[in-house]
Amino acid sequence: MTDSAPAAPAAGRPAGAEPLSTPGTGTERATGPSGRPAAAAWAVAAGGAGCAALLAGHRLVPNVLGAGSLLETFLPWLGVPVLVLAVAAAALRSVRAGVAVLAGVVVWAVLFGPALVSAATGPGGAPGPAGGADLRVLTHNLWERNPRVAQTARTLAASGADVVAVQEVRPEWLAAFAGPLDEAYPHRDVLETYGVWSRHPISAVRAVDTALGAHVAVRLVLTTPKGPVTLYNVHLIAPAVGKRGFGGTRDAALREVTDAVAADTAERVLLVGDLNTAPGDRRARRLLTLLDSAQDRAGSGFGFTWPARLPLARIDHVLTRGLRAEEVRVLDRTGSDHLPVLASLRM
Repeated sequence: MTDSAPAAPAAGRPAGAEPLSTPGTGTERATGPSGRPAAAAWAVAAGGAGCAALLAGHRLVPNVLGAGSLLETFLPWLGVPVLVLAVAAAALRSVRAGVAVLAGVVVWAVLFGPALVSAATGPGGAPGPAGGADLRVLTHNLWERNPRVAQTARTLAASGADVVAVQEVRPEWLAAFAGPLDEAYPHRDVLETYGVWSRHPISAVRAVDTALGAHVAVRLVLTTPKGPVTLYNVHLIAPAVGKRGFGGTRDAALREVTDAVAADTAERVLLVGDLNTAPGDRRARRLLTLLDSAQDRAGSGFGFTWPARLPLARIDHVLTRGLRAEEVRVLDRTGSDHLPVLASLRM
């Protein structure tokens, strides 16, 4: 009896070569080059899910050391990592990563999509023409290191505003700054670092003090042809970032300004200035229930005002009660590190 001949090697395979592995048989290796795309897909999916969770649940983030407040200040910018992750998911062709990143895209679009739409099409609703406004108010933090004070003043005087409210007026350059504005406006009041120039008479000027002994705002009354308007010109201290976290003294000052507004019985209230607080910051929530944001009602885009070279946050505000915003514009750079904001209002 003769031995049977050995089986011939498969076509195209040299004798002695290792057998091909079959997908799904457990012989695939999870490491090496073939494992890297899977790991990358998991990483992208985790990043997308994390961004979606922060966007959707930012109010649930504990404000330990001001972490929640800091997150909400720059919350719109979570769209940047979401966009990067979306590109990565597409490059990896991973369904898992794509689904996770899509969740982040959807949540971001729900929160901030209207701002993008308004930037492209103009503010929603049917605002009247700016030329028919009852009151135009401009607010601007001049910046204490402004190298072009006189030029900034000329720009503000030519803005067409009925009222110009500024913060960080330095006494040593008040004369140079006030000249162009005094020519355009018959009424003015300057108290410490706060200044208001107006076409309408100004009265009942007083400082709004805090328990810390510092002025955080000036309250005054504008006598307009359609009745009095109470104006708060506000400048809160910049939020500290240190051992006590994000916020510090600013939070206490914001509470006191909010208390003053809540106790004010004036029919028309106009609060303008540098709050050093973004509208999404939980610390501003109570104030924004008392007053309407002109930017949210009649502005376009995000309305970022700081820093002027590359605006990242909206910390300069026009807030109203008893007045309706018709148009809001963030103006071009001056010599300040903030951008001016001009709002057209109806009573």
